[in-house]
Amino acid sequence: MKLRLSRDSSAPGGKASPARVPMQRKPLLLQVFTLGEVSEILRAPKTRIKNWTIGRPLKIIPTVRIAEGKGSRNLYSVTDVYAIALANRLSEDGFTMTAIKWILAFARGGRRGLESFLSKRLFLTVSRSQGELMTGVHIGERSWRYPARREKGIISKYILDVGSLMREVDKRVAKIRRGG
Repeated sequence: MKLRLSRDSSAPGGKASPARVPMQRKPLLLQVFTLGEVSEILRAPKTRIKNWTIGRPLKIIPTVRIAEGKGSRNLYSVTDVYAIALANRLSEDGFTMTAIKWILAFARGGRRGLESFLSKRLFLTVSRSQGELMTGVHIGERSWRYPARREKGIISKYILDVGSLMREVDKRVAKIRRGG
């Protein structure tokens, strides 16, 4: 409970003294999703998402609640849904699980982790050079202007508009919340 100062006439000289007056707080709204809702939002099989939650072959740990024991279930935050959406998109686009793990580790590696990476809604580029994967993150339209630009030693290049992916997830979340 926070304290608010008020005038207390019984205090010497009528000075301000702490009084226990509860402060009004705005409720924190946390979007929470079940496995079924995540599956519906991403249009991905429940088994895939469940497997990725328990470490087969990815380990995307739910941040709201981890299922423990019989009858309990995982609860996912919107950031968890974004992470699963990113992994799902990369999987659908043909990336191996090893590459997806590597890209997720890259995204989590920033100062504030995956949430910070996703909140910026950047372009993710993945290039292959002599059998080695390289990632980059670009802000703005730069990645789209020169997608076929030749770079020394680059054999292939993949560009994902993370912002568009997140906006699509947001639309699907809104649709589910409306009951549609």
